[in-house]
Amino acid sequence: MFSWQVIVYAPKLALIFSFTVVFSATAWAQSTPMDQTHHNGWGQESGKSVEEIHKIRCSDHYAHRIGKLAELEAKLDLTDKQKGLWAQWRKIKVESLADERQSCLQITVKPDARPTVLVRETQMERRLTAKLHDIQSARPALQALYDSLSPEQKAVMDRHDGSFGHRHRDWAHHRIE
Repeated sequence: MFSWQVIVYAPKLALIFSFTVVFSATAWAQSTPMDQTHHNGWGQESGKSVEEIHKIRCSDHYAHRIGKLAELEAKLDLTDKQKGLWAQWRKIKVESLADERQSCLQITVKPDARPTVLVRETQMERRLTAKLHDIQSARPALQALYDSLSPEQKAVMDRHDGSFGHRHRDWAHHRIE
């Protein structure tokens, strides 16, 4: 059974809670400036040109992926023999990442013009062709490294998505048998 206190205090508590939520949301919205990078996509409010921002993004992307390689190496806890195999594979990966960064830096961006569908398709074709070449050239070194790993290390390597920061979530449900 409900006591009379619940009947008297419940509406007051609901009113206090409502005011708290409304005023907190209003204060938060007023204190949080609008992020212009979501509006124009290039962050021009920073005072940098579109070209400068594009170069920064290319370099940040490269640095992030190199960092993912270092993270994987640390997680694998390699033996001395494995470190030599890792170095061979890592060298190939770093070279392909450097090529990818260089290709990114060569793309010309214009602040007010979106590339045509044909230009975007051509750029994608170049990236995918380069990616296929990188995968194929790294495969022997990767195979040698993988074959040298313990079952625990293989589990770590298998959990790693191989994209070094680029997860293809829409592909996650596909399994290669």
